[in-house]
Amino acid sequence: MEGNPQVPDLFYCEICRLSRADPFWLTIAHHLYPVKLAITSIPTDGTSPMQSVEKTFQIARADKDLLTKQDYDVQAWCMLLNAKVPFRMQWPQYADLQVNGVSVRAINRPGSQLLGANGRDDGPIITPCTKDGINKISLTGCDAHVFCFGVRIVKRRTLHQILNMIPKETDGERFEDALARVCRCIGGGTAADNGDSDSDLEVVADFFGVNLRCPMSGSRMKMARRFKPCVHMGCFDLEVFVEMNQRSRKWQCPHLSEELHVGEYYN
Repeated sequence: MEGNPQVPDLFYCEICRLSRADPFWLTIAHHLYPVKLAITSIPTDGTSPMQSVEKTFQIARADKDLLTKQDYDVQAWCMLLNAKVPFRMQWPQYADLQVNGVSVRAINRPGSQLLGANGRDDGPIITPCTKDGINKISLTGCDAHVFCFGVRIVKRRTLHQILNMIPKETDGERFEDALARVCRCIGGGTAADNGDSDSDLEVVADFFGVNLRCPMSGSRMKMARRFKPCVHMGCFDLEVFVEMNQRSRKWQCPHLSEELHVGEYYN
């Protein structure tokens, strides 16, 4: 299948990865903990092997009562083991998901299409296919990678709840730190550096143009934000960013687990 993966500096189990994959889904209970897909056949022509798994999970009366409430659902999820993009759902190629004999569409991309670094799969809602008592779920795919999948009860968070989870101004970057970072971006040094030094090997910018319009909406930013590890000058409007990701789930940043911070210098 694959060689031995590189040991990460910080290890997250699949449950922790799942909890960070999409903030709009809050896990209430796990009804099927992560189970690894098993290889069922290896083609002789060198194509990807067939993988599958079949399990059961139970929906109790208390669960059924909970699922009658708004924003509560049963969700099937799948993840790639040892993924380079750890905090996202991903289904195998040609995924065939069935719940109690009913076929459920797992992905919105063509079955043969690979998931890119900025792509995101979602977890299909399988509530209409479930019943009281024992439920049977199966997943089959044709892929060379190793996957695990499970079932959980989730609650859908609102846009307002997501915004409240993001650190406030008092918890974010101090203005002094923001100023020093901006100085480094402009001049390649720190706020305390002497711009009148005699070094003939330095080029110091007198000014640096910054667009105060959100790159996603084109409107002026009301609350400038950036991802914590970013060292560039660019920010975006917080509400626009979260609202767009409520639909796309792409979260276009290489570190999905990092916190968002207020763009203190711009605010």
